[in-house]
Amino acid sequence: LFRSVSQSRYQRIVIVDKTSMKMMSEVPFRHNGGRNEGIESITFMNSSNTFLLATEKDPQLFFECTKDFQIIRQFSISGISEVSGLCYSGQKLFVLSDEAHSIYKVEPATMAIEKQWSLNVINAEGLIVKGSTATVVSDDMASIFQTVPLTTF
Repeated sequence: LFRSVSQSRYQRIVIVDKTSMKMMSEVPFRHNGGRNEGIESITFMNSSNTFLLATEKDPQLFFECTKDFQIIRQFSISGISEVSGLCYSGQKLFVLSDEAHSIYKVEPATMAIEKQWSLNVINAEGLIVKGSTATVVSDDMASIFQTVPLTTF
């Protein structure tokens, strides 16, 4: 029924109607970061019925939250120092890192990196994984890239 969008500058989550794309509400999501250090990305993990939110860096933090954005746990993932996008697909978490030019496949039960793929995309800021295909959005290149299947990286 709705989609959630993070606004890092103002540390809030915007709830948008999936059909009309109109803003329904805003949820403040504050943590110890500064004004432009809010949530960089958000994804819904249907296996646990929770949201996973991530800050970008300095420090890079993940927050697992209930559907009303109450924090269940806060953690880091060893080996990931910067996040520009998140996607949950096929019971796996995929993390996009602009600075590392990589996509990481993460096992949600342990939050351990299973695989890493290198990207040749400048300023990769968005990620969708469907099946074995990843789609990456670049701000600087004003482009959307549909990659070859992840299994061939």
